[in-house]
Amino acid sequence: MKKGKKLYYTILVSMLIIALGLNLVVNFKNYTHKEAQFYIEIAKWANKHEFYTASEFYYRVAQKINPNELWMDFYVARNKVLKAQKIEQLTPHKIILLKDAIKLFQKEIAKYPREYSLYSNIGEAYYRLEDFDNAIKAFEKSISLNPKDTYSLYYLSYINCECVHNYEKALYYVDKYLELKPNDYERYFGKAYALSGLNRNAEAVEWYKKYLEHNPRSVAALVNVSGNEISLARFNDADEHINRGLELNPYSAYLLSHKVDVLIAKGDFVNAEKYTNQILGQNYWNGYIGFRKFAKIEYLKGNMFSAEEYIDKAKENAQEYFDKFCDGKNYDLNDKAANCRNRFEFIDEFEEIKSKVLSDDLT
Repeated sequence: MKKGKKLYYTILVSMLIIALGLNLVVNFKNYTHKEAQFYIEIAKWANKHEFYTASEFYYRVAQKINPNELWMDFYVARNKVLKAQKIEQLTPHKIILLKDAIKLFQKEIAKYPREYSLYSNIGEAYYRLEDFDNAIKAFEKSISLNPKDTYSLYYLSYINCECVHNYEKALYYVDKYLELKPNDYERYFGKAYALSGLNRNAEAVEWYKKYLEHNPRSVAALVNVSGNEISLARFNDADEHINRGLELNPYSAYLLSHKVDVLIAKGDFVNAEKYTNQILGQNYWNGYIGFRKFAKIEYLKGNMFSAEEYIDKAKENAQEYFDKFCDGKNYDLNDKAANCRNRFEFIDEFEEIKSKVLSDDLT
């Protein structure tokens, strides 16, 4: 919705709230259960047009008129989750919204303990609160009541894959999801990602290719499939996917990094150095990628001292970014901020990475 149109509707709905609110104060005792339904319809309209505060207001009005009206706490809780969804960072306001929603969902669960949709909704609230353990428990409860709940299966595959890195569970749930929705090609990416996490690279390549048949301009898929192919020493296949990706985004540090890997494997150190300089020239914070590539090149050229200097500079660059931009958090693999998470993994696994870089391993 355009800003001007959104502002117009916001003013309109605000005026309607004030007018109806004044009318409620004067005539509240005269309202009937039939009129409660009228306010529910207004609440639904407001929700549909993303006026979540107004929607919550009207649901509460309906509940005041008819205290026996069903599902009011559910609808209000759902509004709070949708409102929280609009807030990107986990701010104090977002936390309050989600905790309030969880309390309301819990009230409804106490009344309707066999209603699977309540568990899927409270699961989403926990997910957005980054309480992944409780989110998983809620979604698993939902599919125990309704094994065909694709909404919960989607979140279970996503959280296990992207947030807690339990790739076996992620693969299990994405397979269950695809049994019910075999043509949802967006989840082909999720399946490929889970397979990659399990080092089942050949299978991951096939699923990324299936995904790319439907979404050929996905740079993320081209980055990932080329990485899998490099791990399998399929350097020509990787180069083909890298070049496709660079046509779409010539500035992707990850694609350029994979290009360097292919050139190193082919012994073309001149062009490998050219692409590495391109990585470093684009952004100072690409240092942890670029210096790592220079370390590999120097090692293979027999310059061990330079190789060690470069790999240590890569770690320093990653640590500098981490300290400057990651809010001083003690990051773990549950964090969804990719730039911080990637550097955390690099720092956390540095000794293992260093030993691989300073070796003849080209994959």
